[in-house]
Amino acid sequence: MRRQCGAAGELPPVEVGRFVPFAPVSKRTEVTVRDTEGHRFWVSKGAPQVMVIAALSGDNPHDRD
Repeated sequence: MRRQCGAAGELPPVEVGRFVPFAPVSKRTEVTVRDTEGHRFWVSKGAPQVMVIAALSGDNPHDRD
């Protein structure tokens, strides 16, 4: 789902929840955020091959909370 923001480059306010710093073993970092409407999102950055596996496996950190 794409959300429209105000000015170009302006991001909507979010509350940062769980943060996992980059780990060489998992080759990724991740954070769970909540927007002003209460929706939770998982944001992750990592090595392309790791992100593809996470996307295809349905890896969801909300299931771990």
